Amino acid sequence: MRKKEDIDVVMAEVEKLSVPSDAVIVEHDPNVMRGSTDSLRGTVRPVVGGVQIQSPYFTCTLGYNVDHSSSNYWYFVTNSHCTSQFGKSWGDDVGQPTSGSKIGDEVADPDLFDHDDDDDCPPGVNCRRSDAALIKYSTSDWKHGRVAWPGDTGTLVFSSTAEITSDGTPVQGYWVFKVGRTTGLTYGQVTDVCWTGPVGYQDRFEQWYYVTLICQARAQYSQGLGDSGSPVVWPYYAGHVVAVGLHWGGSPDTAGFSPGAAWRDELGEEVGATLYTDYGHSPPPSVTIDDGPSIVHPDWYCTWHASASGGSPPYSYTWSGVLSGTGSTVGGILSSSGDLRVTVEDDAENTDTEYKYITVSESAPYHPNCAEK
Repeated sequence: MRKKEDIDVVMAEVEKLSVPSDAVIVEHDPNVMRGSTDSLRGTVRPVVGGVQIQSPYFTCTLGYNVDHSSSNYWYFVTNSHCTSQFGKSWGDDVGQPTSGSKIGDEVADPDLFDHDDDDDCPPGVNCRRSDAALIKYSTSDWKHGRVAWPGDTGTLVFSSTAEITSDGTPVQGYWVFKVGRTTGLTYGQVTDVCWTGPVGYQDRFEQWYYVTLICQARAQYSQGLGDSGSPVVWPYYAGHVVAVGLHWGGSPDTAGFSPGAAWRDELGEEVGATLYTDYGHSPPPSVTIDDGPSIVHPDWYCTWHASASGGSPPYSYTWSGVLSGTGSTVGGILSSSGDLRVTVEDDAENTDTEYKYITVSESAPYHPNCAEK
């Protein structure tokens, strides 16, 4: 956030989602990412997810920067239909923001398959499990684990980025966000987590063709032509997001996206297991609240304990929500129900946050971590 007005905008969007204001923390994000403009359609360096890219024939959106499991090369993903041919790699040059400013070369676009190859593919059609192609970077001026984050919905202007802290799976009814070069930041609820059906595309000769996509997710966020390849994430919390998919299109208010597991499986082992670590560095830490009750009596003093792993020890812990404190253990008497949150920070200043909803009830069952006061 750059200023108080930006925070007010975010809190207004939170209110629309019927999320209690005391369950949200909005923090200043020092990771300002600027190019010649701070527009998703402008020159953005270092390159991050959500910005405009262009192949010889299409203008689309960059999805995620990804690593390689066995080499020093780095890549990003966008849609297959943003390349010369869906299901075949022609080594397209891809630029940011236009094809004249090359940043990479297409290296992988998995083959289409039919019913004879896979029973999940209906008879008489060509199928894929994702709309994803892999582009190898020809520049080192990119930022891993980051998605451009506009200051308001529907705008293309951004001054900060959201940090991808983990990978996730689409969940029915959850809210997801999409960042794309045409409609900017939009959001909506997931309506389907395994939809299979034909999707129509225009090729470089403006001829229509269809590919049946297997077990895709759909959500009610706005999108438009050029948003293809956009990162789909959830939820936005204190500058952090979870990567859940790669947007490929849809109607203006109902969109489709390929879940992360699908496109990474199709692209193969060369795509690393993580979207969010810097090459040659440890992954961010992971924290869990591994001891403590979920239901407490209003007269009980209870304790909760958190444990961290990964990242770069040593760790520091900060508790917030219904209780506050520092250290791996926090204790107190709760006057009302709500989220108990713990954030761990490692020696490299990477963080992770865990949430646990605590219910205050007169009929709370016994718990060894609690004592009547």
